[in-house]
Amino acid sequence: MKSEPRLTFNKTSNQKSKEHIHLVTVGYTTEHILVGLKHISPDKVYLLYTLDPHRKEDAEKVKKAVLKAKEMLEEYMGYSTKDFKVNDEKELKKFLKNLPKDAEISINLTGAIKWLALQLYILALSNPHRITHIFYVKFHFNWSVDELPKAILPVSLTPLEREIMEAKATTLAELSEELKRSKPLLTRYLKKLEEMGLLVYEKGVIKRRPIILEPLL
Repeated sequence: MKSEPRLTFNKTSNQKSKEHIHLVTVGYTTEHILVGLKHISPDKVYLLYTLDPHRKEDAEKVKKAVLKAKEMLEEYMGYSTKDFKVNDEKELKKFLKNLPKDAEISINLTGAIKWLALQLYILALSNPHRITHIFYVKFHFNWSVDELPKAILPVSLTPLEREIMEAKATTLAELSEELKRSKPLLTRYLKKLEEMGLLVYEKGVIKRRPIILEPLL
């Protein structure tokens, strides 16, 4: 069977681009995967799915869909793929945390059951700088792709966390001077804020991400 051509972006030979990983949720079908790939050009495709141990018949349908998707993507379209089973929010957070930090991420939410799609969307919104596209594929007389917003959800912080995010300082030394707090204390809070996806703290340098803080009552 003749292989289908792989979709690519137009790039100059001197342009060095980040690795693009496409996350696509898989349920019982695979059509949404092909439709989504007409709009993006990833380097790798990661398939996310969940299995309900209490619904064995449904679980088998999902497994078959995942195998079909991998065969289609690898043999006929030339993509590198991996599949990941995520059965709860903890596993999903661990999966996202282990993604390459310098990769760009696109997400197709179509195939997932509701909790997986919602949690994946919410977690993606906490890391908007890495997300190139979040979309949903639908069929109404013909296939179409709806791009979802990458707006930042309001964030609730403790008073000191808020002070850190609102401060002008861009280094630990400057922050300590501005807030009149010790460096060890601020380091602990900076690491916590980094785990929340609100800033990057590396080698004493602070890079904050745009967020919307909940108003103080």
